Order: sequence, then structure tokens, then C-alpha cells
Amino acid sequence: MEILNVPRGYGKSTRLIMKAAETGYSIIVGTESMKQYLRDLAKKITNKEIKIYSAYEFASIDVMKRDKNILIDDLPLVLSIMLNTNVEMATMTSGSLEEYGIEQYKNRLK
Repeated sequence: MEILNVPRGYGKSTRLIMKAAETGYSIIVGTESMKQYLRDLAKKITNKEIKIYSAYEFASIDVMKRDKNILIDDLPLVLSIMLNTNVEMATMTSGSLEEYGIEQYKNRLK
């Protein structure tokens, strides 16, 4: 799993939509309003059908019928909804930060 952690307005959702269009993976978002926003955005930038679920919808799908690979938009919100608790801190190691050009974002913030 990779984490794309850049500031608001740097195209995270757009990159996720493009990844979904390329791979056929579904996208999980926190709420129904976020689902509609992402669906509208996806229609503007790709002509491919992208499955988008709210966290509640995805949680209600039988475990055996869930997609084997997914993408998540706004991970903290999705985790909070699916776990029914506030996630205060989490860790992980991501090996592809360079692939996403993170250094250019860091330089912009200086």
C-alpha cells in the first residue's frame, strides 16, 4: 500500500481517479456527498466507468464479494467511519514517494 500525502488542492483525488481508470479498482470514500463529488469529477476527466462506494456501502458488502484491490480517498475519514472510532495516529512506510514527486511539494511549502 502506498500513501499519497500532499496538501489540499494538489490533485490527490484526480490521481486516484486516473489510477482507478487504469486498473479497474474501485474507490472508497467517506460519505455519500464525497461519492457524488468524485463521480462528477471522474466524468469530467475520464470516459471509463469507475465504481465508487461510500465507506458504509463498502462495509455492508459481504466480505467474500468485496473487490480484492481498492483505492481510498481521504483515508482518515474512511478509517474513522469503518472502525467507528477516531484514528489519532497511524504509521506506515511508503516506498514510492519519489514516484509521486513529493519533493516538489515539499519545496513549494518552504
